[in-house]
Amino acid sequence: MQGKLTTSPEILIFRKRNMDEDKNKNESYSEKLAREKKEREEKFEKLKVDILNDLKTNPKFIPFFEPFNNISVEDFKLYYARRKAELIVYGKYAVDEEEESCSRYSQMASEKIWEIQQEKLLRLNYKWNAELIKIKEVDITWDFDFWSLHIVRCPFIPAITQEEFDTYMDYIKSSSFEEINYEPALWQNIQNYKYQYLSSAKEEDYGDGTPYWYRYCEKNKGLAELYNLPSLRSQKEEFYSNLYYEEQEKGKKKKNIVKEDKDDRPDLNAYDNEQFEEFLKFFEDSRLLRIHRAFEKDKERDTDGELNQALKILQPEPANIEIRYNKDWRLGLIETANEYQKKRLIEELPKAYKKYLFRINAGLELEEKDDSDTLDYSNAFHKKIILHGRVLNNEPEDFNF
Repeated sequence: MQGKLTTSPEILIFRKRNMDEDKNKNESYSEKLAREKKEREEKFEKLKVDILNDLKTNPKFIPFFEPFNNISVEDFKLYYARRKAELIVYGKYAVDEEEESCSRYSQMASEKIWEIQQEKLLRLNYKWNAELIKIKEVDITWDFDFWSLHIVRCPFIPAITQEEFDTYMDYIKSSSFEEINYEPALWQNIQNYKYQYLSSAKEEDYGDGTPYWYRYCEKNKGLAELYNLPSLRSQKEEFYSNLYYEEQEKGKKKKNIVKEDKDDRPDLNAYDNEQFEEFLKFFEDSRLLRIHRAFEKDKERDTDGELNQALKILQPEPANIEIRYNKDWRLGLIETANEYQKKRLIEELPKAYKKYLFRINAGLELEEKDDSDTLDYSNAFHKKIILHGRVLNNEPEDFNF
């Protein structure tokens, strides 16, 4: 009797590859680029998670991290996981040059509209700190940093209205607009914005820490009025935190004391290239080190960052873009690139807002990237300190103060 025929794994893989090729055969060039970009991003995200998990659980890293304080080590792990995944997935090229400009500006616009929500969160931050309002999802000031990072799913900020979007478009079209990407944690630095505004007589005296969108809102939406509110909540948190640290310094031992002592070890700085390379030499192969150094050499060769960025913006675009006249051709190129990028962003923002409204009205979830590991750790640490300070002051161990 003849045995039952079986299909080998190799044939199954071959068939699946052919099916995938057939499925992708009729896709357009832009669809192909979008699919490949998505595949790279998925690989990048998975690698990042795997690398971070290894950094957190593999005992071989403990001796390297031991000399440094815990918070900076958590920052380093998060940065390193992202950086290593980037080096592996994208190789020598940090940016995929094959991306179509329409896809790039569409993505930029989709991210930009969240600046509207950041400013609304900032207003609540000032009012909450002045104890004018209460927010169920906020216990301490550091919670605003958490919601800034997760602005896409912040539950206590209402959806973007047409009026708010129109105001943001006015800003984009104005001379106040500057294309700068700020780290999420910087969007809620309320004490810095207040200081910058109150101590600066002229706009050009601003420090680099205030987003241009906020500067526009200070002039046109009355944001600056909130700067005069007292920082009552921050003062109370500082009082309780000081009680905790004073107790640590005196060496007192009390029941239920926070386990984490004040960490006086030096910082492990992920942005310090010497420290970063030292870690690479210890734990990675020489190939990854060479790729990293290739990135760094590209930075060194970039003697004019703005000029290099202008070239990156204009190179993929049509050849008939008219270059602005300037006696210094470099400045002319930079001005041309900035104007072109602004023009494309103005075109894409209404589409991004329309897409946003569709997802809101359809009850669909809004996507976000989650890089909250270090922030979660820091938040929990600060909460323990404040609660313990409350106990030391003979007050309830809660946030009702």
